[in-house]
Amino acid sequence: MKNNKKRNLLLSLILAAVCIAFLLYVDKFQHYSMLATVLKKGAIYSLVAVSLNLLNGFTGLFSLGQAGFMMIGAYTYSILTIPVADRAGVYQYFDGGIVQFCLPMIVGLILAGVVPAIFAWLIGLPVLKLKSDYLAIATLGFAEIMRAIIQWKQVGPLTNASNLLRGFADFDSVLFPFIVSAICIAFIVLLINSTYGRAFKAIRDDEIAAEAMGINLAKHKMQAFLISSFFAGVGGALRPGRVDNALLPHYLPKIDALFGIYLRYRREWARLVTYIQRLSQCPPDAEPPLHAEGPWEVKGEQGKRVEAPEPALRDLARAGFLRRLRIRRGEHVAFDFRDAQIRWWLRDVGSALELHVYKACLDTGIFHDVRSSVVVDWAGEGRRDSVTNELDAVAVRGVTPLFVSCKTCAVSTDALNELAILRDRFGGAAARAAIVTAEYCRAVTRHRAAALDIDVIDIADLRAGAVSERLRAIMDRE
Repeated sequence: MKNNKKRNLLLSLILAAVCIAFLLYVDKFQHYSMLATVLKKGAIYSLVAVSLNLLNGFTGLFSLGQAGFMMIGAYTYSILTIPVADRAGVYQYFDGGIVQFCLPMIVGLILAGVVPAIFAWLIGLPVLKLKSDYLAIATLGFAEIMRAIIQWKQVGPLTNASNLLRGFADFDSVLFPFIVSAICIAFIVLLINSTYGRAFKAIRDDEIAAEAMGINLAKHKMQAFLISSFFAGVGGALRPGRVDNALLPHYLPKIDALFGIYLRYRREWARLVTYIQRLSQCPPDAEPPLHAEGPWEVKGEQGKRVEAPEPALRDLARAGFLRRLRIRRGEHVAFDFRDAQIRWWLRDVGSALELHVYKACLDTGIFHDVRSSVVVDWAGEGRRDSVTNELDAVAVRGVTPLFVSCKTCAVSTDALNELAILRDRFGGAAARAAIVTAEYCRAVTRHRAAALDIDVIDIADLRAGAVSERLRAIMDRE
């Protein structure tokens, strides 16, 4: 028996070490991959599931209010961790909001659990007297009421009403949600195996027998409800740090460096991307490798030979996008991409420009939400045969959207017409549209754009670093 315990402990330690090593690998090399997204969400939802199991599974209280507690936790954390300097831009319709301080991330995380627990105590006083389906309906109603209150304009100075909160401290590490979830789950496990946990189980199995044994039903039900809501709130606080199509903060400084290199090699950027594509090819079903190597000269589009653009490759290496660059002039080239996200950027001709515009939207400080590479499904059914269009960037201020299309080549009439149709169809009368081109825009193109009420931002604005100013002027124009 003693040997079995030692073996199980050793196996557990080995498994924990393997898991930590794997998470560190994902954190370093696959930070923006789908794998990282799934792992983060898995950690968050496992915590929420365990917190719900404490209430439903071990105490026998059928509650459907966890989503409401998660929402309160997410809003609490976000409100308290937005930097003071950014609050005027976030709460622009509410004079900067009523909260004019910023708490450390860890403090905000703890309070994200405390505040839902306070709400749980308030609603637990009346609803925990209910049982079965009646308790479920009451807690579900609470979640819906909280959603409506948070979006209510009268509480806008605190919650920003129906506008989005942004700029809060983000959990850009894959490992961090796992650490927090593991600590919280460990606490719940210890609680279940304690005298309180045995009391919870007794209430679940038979309330009358539990009360006869001296267990205070109201007290223990409230304790389970408070603890469960606390950890649900912590899970909600971890949720704002999710990965979606918005870029993680640590990538944002890289965008300026990438765009600087793009401007320097604008005329040969397509050749550079083609060369990188040829050296980093992989089978369709295989995991794309970070290592790339090949001959000095490769076959490009239409059979044309493409030589290694050595100066551009060396600049990318100096900027940190490529690692272990090895060039034997006239013979061989080898390098490693910094990570999977950088690999994707450098294999797409339009990424540098699109990323610059995306960051410029963020830098304006006026938008409540910014999304890149937005796919518009005309049928709205997600079928493979449905007609779709892609917008390079969509930014929203209040209820006014801005649709942005980016072109590395000269702007065509078809591109202007397509953008105007998307704006009018999906944006409404107040929607704005802008097209960004890495070339000088001809007078005839500007005339056509003006007729369609589309603003043009060309290479002159890009070189002057005036994209944010132009976007801000577009949104401020009556």
